[in-house]
Amino acid sequence: MSNANMRVIATLAKAVLGDREGTKALDTLHVAPALMAERGPTVSRAAFAMAMNVALFHDLLRRVPSGATYVADTLARGERVTFDHGALRTIRLPLGPTGALPGGEDAFTRIFVPLGYRMATVYPLDRLKMTGRAYTHADHPDAIPQFFLSQLHVDRFDAEFSDAAARVFGTSRDPLDDQAQSVLARYRDGQPVPLADALTALPTILSAFDRQHDAPAFADYQLLLSRSNEAAWIATEGNAFNHATDRVADVAALA
Repeated sequence: MSNANMRVIATLAKAVLGDREGTKALDTLHVAPALMAERGPTVSRAAFAMAMNVALFHDLLRRVPSGATYVADTLARGERVTFDHGALRTIRLPLGPTGALPGGEDAFTRIFVPLGYRMATVYPLDRLKMTGRAYTHADHPDAIPQFFLSQLHVDRFDAEFSDAAARVFGTSRDPLDDQAQSVLARYRDGQPVPLADALTALPTILSAFDRQHDAPAFADYQLLLSRSNEAAWIATEGNAFNHATDRVADVAALA
């Protein structure tokens, strides 16, 4: 069967995860039938966003044993996970970009906005010296997972912290190559994206959800940790998901 005749989200997920893990990931999550039904030679921004989230959720389970256990228990009850949102953290240096990356949340809004996400709510996290923003999908706000994107403001810390942050995060590389940026530009402009181009771009865009800077020197890590647990986490884990959630009817009852 040609890719053009296969379901688009399944094709994308299996291309980046492999047939076995891709099938497993899709069987874990509740994906809206309307999204799963998409077929053809082009990929909508909604289908691309959903496939991206399937792969990101799979990566989180690979890294977080407690998450994998929760999912296994859910599947054992004959249920699936409704992926509500994933969260990631970014660094905003006082001036300019973060190494070769756009500063702070800009490194991800350049991905989210072309794929159909819109900023919905701002959450001041003043105690953490951060700002959080929720992004929901314009086409399918209830069916495609949201993102909670937070930004740590280095300029709210002391000079010693700022110097360490510059040393650590200033080595950041930009993972998006010309091809991935071209695909995002097509989505931004409302143009169709051929399946072959989406298949090439997806692994590159997924690589943005990782650490882009060099491993921190231990002294710099310790200094960041002394002021901010979140900064220290970003120093070692980068822009990987720090959590993902299942949508449940009664959070209190589950807890």
